[in-house]
Amino acid sequence: MKRFYGVLFLLVLALTLWAASSHASGFPDTVTIFESHANPDLPLDPFLAGRLGLIKPTWRPTYGFVAYRYLAEVDFDPAEQKALLAMLNDRLGLPRPDAPVLPDSAQATSLPGVLSPRGRDVDQAIAAWLAARKRVPGFEAQSYIYPFRSTPSSTWSFLNCNDSSFRTATTVLNLMIAKFSAPSPKVQRWIAAQEQVFANCSGPPPANSGPTIPPPLADGTAFERAQRAYQIACANFYSGRYDDAAGLFAAIAKDRKSPWSSWGAYLVARATIRKATLSRDKNDLTLLTQARTQLNAIIAKPADGPVQSSAKRLLGFVEFRLDPQQRHAAMARAIMQPHSNTLPQDLTDYLSPLGSDAVEQSPPSDSPPTDDLRDWLSAFSEGGQPDTAIAQWKKTRSLPWLVAAIALTPGSDPNSAALIAAAKALKPESPAYVT
Repeated sequence: MKRFYGVLFLLVLALTLWAASSHASGFPDTVTIFESHANPDLPLDPFLAGRLGLIKPTWRPTYGFVAYRYLAEVDFDPAEQKALLAMLNDRLGLPRPDAPVLPDSAQATSLPGVLSPRGRDVDQAIAAWLAARKRVPGFEAQSYIYPFRSTPSSTWSFLNCNDSSFRTATTVLNLMIAKFSAPSPKVQRWIAAQEQVFANCSGPPPANSGPTIPPPLADGTAFERAQRAYQIACANFYSGRYDDAAGLFAAIAKDRKSPWSSWGAYLVARATIRKATLSRDKNDLTLLTQARTQLNAIIAKPADGPVQSSAKRLLGFVEFRLDPQQRHAAMARAIMQPHSNTLPQDLTDYLSPLGSDAVEQSPPSDSPPTDDLRDWLSAFSEGGQPDTAIAQWKKTRSLPWLVAAIALTPGSDPNSAALIAAAKALKPESPAYVT
């Protein structure tokens, strides 16, 4: 027996030393696996493709919605899955499916206290811009650009320069470097003007000397003058001079030779919305109505390209603030329709009254319209409502309500036998089978 324990001791010691040497060689001897009760297992791709696994009442409403739609036999197409994955990865601080891989030299550290779920995207976009900027000689190095700006009342901050602001500038700069070379005077004065544009992202300089607006370009090619006109309009937009920005964007829309002409009307609407929502404590409904008209005019055009898609998403933002009740009712229908190209915005607006998934400040809705999905999310939640779930299952005999009822009902309940029998009848290919 002593020999047995001696051998056992030596075996344990050998395994311990092997593990220690493996760790010293770069291989960890401990793997920690975290299980979240707020969301399904990561990565989310299989879940969004319909492999739901065990559906939990503790999930956040967005994941509950995904489960509900599959249970209701309304699948998500690949485009919807990709859009949802981008939105959910944003909230979890994970890379977006279409995010570029940046070199080590272009990585930016996350900004402490970032308020927006898109903060990580903004960090990456700023890093890409600063990496491209390093290619141009003669400019002092920068480590970060603060993208947030305070409202006039200074009660809260908003994301003033978003990720697309920096990505667009990066794309233009790389194109100009490829065409003219980095040391070219054309590139030099374009980037100098762009520096002035981004100086407005976080507000006026410490001396409070007002906005930083690039001067008009008197000479240069038509391309250079069009770029400068766009930079001036953007500088006014980011500095909070929304009326001036709207006028300048309107002029760009009329200039068919400008590479930004197709976006001019959309940017006029954005300037109108910012003035309506950021210039005072309460939203200006008259201006929001004006913006809705502007966006509907863009959407009504025959072409259905990126401008129209952006306008549709922005229209949802406007309609939610004009009439939350009507918007919720419309979204209840929209998010259950397959092949949507506005699903993330529609879902965000729909879920906002539920609290935990809201990503925008929105007017409260005292009595949001009821529908089967909202009732299901409410009943099938942590500490849920088994009586409601059982009653709805008896009424509808639907798969979502069977999941809610059998998950919440104790075995001692008189209805448990019927619920177990219904669950046994499910086939393995059912999205509810594991649950």
